[in-house]
Amino acid sequence: CGYLPVPAEQGTGSIFFFEVPLVPIESNVDERLSSAEGDGDRSTSVSPVQGLRTDPSDATPASTPATNGVGNGQPLSVKKAKPPASRERAPKPVSAEVLELRERVRKCLVVDDVDSIRKLLSARLRRIAPDLTIETGENGLEGLNKWKAAKGDQRFDLIITDVVMPLMSGPEMVARLREAESKEIALGHTPIVGMSANTAPADVQEFLDTGMDGFMTKPMP
Repeated sequence: CGYLPVPAEQGTGSIFFFEVPLVPIESNVDERLSSAEGDGDRSTSVSPVQGLRTDPSDATPASTPATNGVGNGQPLSVKKAKPPASRERAPKPVSAEVLELRERVRKCLVVDDVDSIRKLLSARLRRIAPDLTIETGENGLEGLNKWKAAKGDQRFDLIITDVVMPLMSGPEMVARLREAESKEIALGHTPIVGMSANTAPADVQEFLDTGMDGFMTKPMP
């Protein structure tokens, strides 16, 4: 084996060098290759790897099938990769509430003072009922005016309203709407669902007492 000396001198530095014993390459490689080409069927040749001698008769013919690498001479079996299995998910069953929404609600009014909430809730409603027509209002007063302006087939089948809003709150809007319905029978009864982040039982009951038909937790954007 070789060695790696590192002479050093203070103030000058260090010098790194190493020595490795090597075997000289045979000088008559070209002559031996030429001689091998002129010999008979069983001549000895030198492979491209230095010093490795091979017998041409031991070489695997081009037509010989590859083996499986364990020395039993069996042909190498190559299996084709199977395409990945489809990951399509089976459609989820539709709940009774969604079916009822699709069948009974053609037009919905969403009332909330936060624009992102109105957009989020509208997108969710359209996802479960693509044919649903949705209008929005920014406060209870605007929601009440839109409800009054809708006539005949343009009336709302459902109103979803926030509770705390400027100008007019959700409960006040509902109270006035119910009062108008009580005075004009032809208006019928408009289903109204309140929504709020406040889900305390006492507060929810207070919202329902104003005339709301249901309550839901307010979705957060």
